[in-house]
Amino acid sequence: MAESFKKPKKSKEERAKEYSKPAFATNAFLLFKKATDIVSAKEQGKGKLILEEILHSILFLGNIHVPVYRPEHIFSDKEMLHRTKEDFPRPFDLFQTEVAQRTPFCYFLQLLTECYSQENETTVKKNLSGLLGDCKKSGERYPLISSVICICEYNKHRYYGREIMTSVSCLNVWDCKVASAVMSMFPQDTGTPRTIQLPATVRCEAFDVEDMYNVKPPCGRCNQLYSLPGHTDVLNKAGNCAETEAISNLLQDQEGVSEQTTITGGVYSDQEVEEWMTACFKKHMSNINMNDNYDIQVVYD
Repeated sequence: MAESFKKPKKSKEERAKEYSKPAFATNAFLLFKKATDIVSAKEQGKGKLILEEILHSILFLGNIHVPVYRPEHIFSDKEMLHRTKEDFPRPFDLFQTEVAQRTPFCYFLQLLTECYSQENETTVKKNLSGLLGDCKKSGERYPLISSVICICEYNKHRYYGREIMTSVSCLNVWDCKVASAVMSMFPQDTGTPRTIQLPATVRCEAFDVEDMYNVKPPCGRCNQLYSLPGHTDVLNKAGNCAETEAISNLLQDQEGVSEQTTITGGVYSDQEVEEWMTACFKKHMSNINMNDNYDIQVVYD
């Protein structure tokens, strides 16, 4: 697997073709390549499973993108595409029928913490900065790459997060308190928010991936949903902020923190979450003529 991306020097024509490649396809390939390099260097067993999830998520998002990005658009070299299919057959077999549970970037963060440990914040930031330096912009955004990460810390354990597919995450991924807070303002952005109050000992800070050395203040939505202080007046869409994923990871993984965390109005029932998020998912898929292709409960695992 480590040798899959070792390529001879590109010709002028090949470099020109790569330069003209759309940002989504460019970033998808770079993200997978960077992840592959990390797993190969660290010889990390679990990392290979995460690498497979990154690939499936890339292919899934490419398939529902408008316009669609097929695997051959992302892996423009036919030989490389063939080798990748041989190394990772499941993502190629299932990306058209099973839903990714997280975005590729979210899995990439998980890979970094798995390979370099949660406590090595400097190494995580360095790898993210290096990735961004190679990626391609589309307007002001980096497709597939989050512009912000959040770090939640409790007793020297750090949890990282970014924006992800909100309906899928509320039903299948996030902690029930986080999902309920998000759902109180998603997708209609009206009504009374259900607000989480974290223990005072939790550190929750966001960083711009282009400037990892300065803390980015939370938006007004993060104050509204997670009681984060020092916020701006910007109200991002519920569930889109990096704080959401990081707080959920903290509550799910750190024993005792969830019990110390409160939420106004309580959590939604499993049935409410399932019905509500299934309807949201179906509406989104019907808008891109994919309603018959995917079921929110048939996820890649």
